[in-house]
Amino acid sequence: MRREGVRRSEVGAIELLFDLVYVFAIVQVSHALLSHLSWVGVLQAALLFGAVWWARNYSTWAMNWLDPSSGLVRVLNGLLMLAALGMSLGLPHAFAEDGL
Repeated sequence: MRREGVRRSEVGAIELLFDLVYVFAIVQVSHALLSHLSWVGVLQAALLFGAVWWARNYSTWAMNWLDPSSGLVRVLNGLLMLAALGMSLGLPHAFAEDGL
């Protein structure tokens, strides 16, 4: 039961795009697993998934403490989204020679 006078928070477009970047990251983890179907590939994919989950979990936790309607928070969220997109693009090659 919601108390009277308590305002519901609304989800902005930038937050939805932020989540979409992490959906892309999970797709990239699955592509990494498909390219290395072995027990080592499963362990590597689990490590990649753990890193993606950790990054999303703590980014979301930090954003919950901030006001999403603030312009500075939106810029920060956009920068985090670009960093996560860069991470996502590198996931399939994380354990290859060009992984670094």
